Amino acid sequence: MNNKYKKVVLDNGIRLYVHGDKTMRKCFVSYTVEYGSSGEYFKFNYKGKDYEVLPGCAHFLEHMLLEQSKYGNLYKYFKSLKYITNAYTAFDRTKFFFSGVTNIKSSIKKLIDALENPIFGDKEIKEVSYAVAEETKRGLNNPFWQGIYLHARNMYKNFDYVHESLSSIGTEETTNALDYNMLRLCFDAFYSDDRKIIVITGPIDEDDMINYIKKIYSKINNHKNETKLIIPEDLRTVRKKEDVLVRKPVEDDTLFIGYNEYLEGFSRFEIDSFICYISLMKFSNKSEWFDRLTKEGSLVTYNGCNYDHIFKDGQFDYMFIFIVRDKDKIIKEFEKEIRIRDFDEKDFELYKKGMISDYIYSWDDKYYYYTILSDEIISNKKEIDYIEEVNNLSFDRFMKFYNSLNFDNRVITLLTKEG
Repeated sequence: MNNKYKKVVLDNGIRLYVHGDKTMRKCFVSYTVEYGSSGEYFKFNYKGKDYEVLPGCAHFLEHMLLEQSKYGNLYKYFKSLKYITNAYTAFDRTKFFFSGVTNIKSSIKKLIDALENPIFGDKEIKEVSYAVAEETKRGLNNPFWQGIYLHARNMYKNFDYVHESLSSIGTEETTNALDYNMLRLCFDAFYSDDRKIIVITGPIDEDDMINYIKKIYSKINNHKNETKLIIPEDLRTVRKKEDVLVRKPVEDDTLFIGYNEYLEGFSRFEIDSFICYISLMKFSNKSEWFDRLTKEGSLVTYNGCNYDHIFKDGQFDYMFIFIVRDKDKIIKEFEKEIRIRDFDEKDFELYKKGMISDYIYSWDDKYYYYTILSDEIISNKKEIDYIEEVNNLSFDRFMKFYNSLNFDNRVITLLTKEG
């Protein structure tokens, strides 16, 4: 990524990234665990025994660990210090963070202590259950995300990537069914040290901060990884090739067109970059295809591509999202366009220059760069030198990737208000 931070792997396996910059006015601290809401975490083997848990465990822990800590509600405490603070659960990670000016070291210690030594009790679980259950209701009222979840679920016949409720955080019923045994199991299974990334940046002394973190963890027991995910061997068979989700609040129809792929020999960074290039050249508002179909009225707009599901090396899926008025016309035109091999090497080189420009711009905002550092490491499954990775992208590699795509293994989902 860059060489402006110091990386230390603690004795327990936690990855620590520290960046000191006296020109920065405040500190940013994040603690990220490679454990999220994806269905890949529903079935696993822990200490030699197979388990299956309800959806929403990762999200429930996100709330519980800091809201019910030994220090009380740490979110409220951080806000009392005028911090910006929050947490979120994505498909492949849970992230806790704050930024502020004062009491940084003591706040880091409290954050680590709360996340390494959680409080699990019936009273605390009940208090968190109510708030989380209310949040699940709001999620089920979002038709766009339910369309995405239905589409992602239909990508895999033998694998519940998304729960049948079409909620990434569960439902009121599943939330109320979570108990001490299940939550403790998920914490023990997935909050292992090798899954954790801590990022600290601001007007700090790097070596002093590193020694401070080491001292904190010298008094905390190691949390070993004794968990193996149970992922089906067959991820190539789709659940349903075409599906319709009816939701009355919807105005224009949303069309999701996606593919289930298996290609060996391409890195995660290459897959992401190449799919985005196809999206940009074929279907974005800069393309002739977009211009023609919007002018004739069958296409309202293009909402972009979504690629973030990689469960095994070589196995991935991706989707393109359109707001449409004539779904049949768009499907027909899409199928024709996606197969046309009309890419140009000069356009590809311009695309690479744009990627580097965007990266340099984001690095100018140091806070933004360090807020996404752990996300990028988890997404790519390793640290990368971004500019070097972009420079290594080649048009020949892209064409090899494109020519290997299987456009027959397709899934279509329509989100509509019509029954």
